[in-house]
Amino acid sequence: MPGIVSRYNIFQDSRFEKCIVDLDRQAFKDVTFTNSVVRYHGGAVSLSNVTFVNCRFVLDLFSAPASQPQQLLLLALLQSPDLRTVNVSTDS
Repeated sequence: MPGIVSRYNIFQDSRFEKCIVDLDRQAFKDVTFTNSVVRYHGGAVSLSNVTFVNCRFVLDLFSAPASQPQQLLLLALLQSPDLRTVNVSTDS
């Protein structure tokens, strides 16, 4: 059975474990992902107090200039010392 594809949602005060998530066209607030695959294709995303624990990131980088939220997400990933726990907030 294929996985569920869901877009344009708001996830709040949640924990997800062992899942595959596409960040594009989603909003996350106070969410933790653990042991998951996190995919990002350069689309709009809203992250507020989101934590990734022991996740694998699949990034499809874009050729157009990145927006501020996109830049903040990528910087948080790149500045993480070991990518085992990454905290991100792209909302001002």
